[in-house]
Amino acid sequence: MYTPMILLAIVGCVMTAVHRMHMKRITPPMFEMIRNGTYEKFVSEMMKRQAIYNVYGEIHIEDLITYSDMQYIGEITIGDPQQTFRVVLDTGSANLWVPDDSCYKLPDRPDHCKNSFCDLGPICEVFCSDPSCCEVQNKTHIGNPCGNKARFIAGKSKTYETVKGSWSIKYGTGDATGFFGRNTVRFGAQGTDQLVVPGTTFGQAKTIAKFFANQHLDGILGLAFTELAREHVIPPLIRANSLGLLDKPIFTVYYSKNGYVKDVYGGTITYGGLDTINCEEEITYVPLSLAKYWQFKIDGFSARDYKTNETTWEGVSDTGTSLISGPVAVVAKLAERLHAKVKLSYFLYILDCNADAEVTIRIAGKDYPITAKNLLV
Repeated sequence: MYTPMILLAIVGCVMTAVHRMHMKRITPPMFEMIRNGTYEKFVSEMMKRQAIYNVYGEIHIEDLITYSDMQYIGEITIGDPQQTFRVVLDTGSANLWVPDDSCYKLPDRPDHCKNSFCDLGPICEVFCSDPSCCEVQNKTHIGNPCGNKARFIAGKSKTYETVKGSWSIKYGTGDATGFFGRNTVRFGAQGTDQLVVPGTTFGQAKTIAKFFANQHLDGILGLAFTELAREHVIPPLIRANSLGLLDKPIFTVYYSKNGYVKDVYGGTITYGGLDTINCEEEITYVPLSLAKYWQFKIDGFSARDYKTNETTWEGVSDTGTSLISGPVAVVAKLAERLHAKVKLSYFLYILDCNADAEVTIRIAGKDYPITAKNLLV
């Protein structure tokens, strides 16, 4: 089943190039936590953090993103020579950040501890001549959210520039903090048709939430607008458009569903044009109601014999999550018609995988049915 999505209305129009960037589909951490019985605890801790943010008036929509249900990632590179990072391509946020080399960095091990016999695990305890080396290894890697991440090393990049300022992003599962740098960012893996964006300001994370430790990603690439960005830095794709690097001021997101196999082809993002391979011929344009998120008006929802009234809602197209959320009363009615059962400890509705479920969203007078293949995850 194909799920094409077209995101439009980046300001400015030039005729230059179209670039295709492949994504990988991974197993969402949410699924893994449900299987090993830790998801309820995760949700409980997340809600406690959000309650604290509410008390201090610090909640923003992007702060609620946890990426626990995220399924698609892509590769980018930063600098010259290129350093590769796996990132969430997220239309629900606007900053690019990756772990910096200083992220939770502890002192290097002594030279005599770098012998292969002193590697982390039982081998170290049995064969390493100095038991203290094993303790150093544990402190360096265990409990370090950046321990298994690709980290940006500024000293290895010929094109790196320092930038004044710091940033902090609050997530439902913890915070990410760091400082800014400027460098050449390339959309796509090395050896592919990359979109090259010089002089891009990006975040270098010194700390990230523990939640990210077991995530199959290094950082986040925000694809929303400058108004949403921390410190109002220009997002990479907005900068690409302003530099005249895109054939058209649009990009197209296509998702491919391949069962529950991880690290397989998951779709394509086409920068600067329509995806003529995967998109249908009929294209519908919808004006944005707010150029901060990819936000537009939704006319209504329906499922079987239930249909909303004349009320309209504001919707946000967010590629950083696989879930569809909405007003509590409306979602409850939709779930009732589909015979879905709520699981409060998960904050999710549960439905038989073989159920004949379909929800329709009406946008700009046109109905968009979401069939069971795409509705159920």
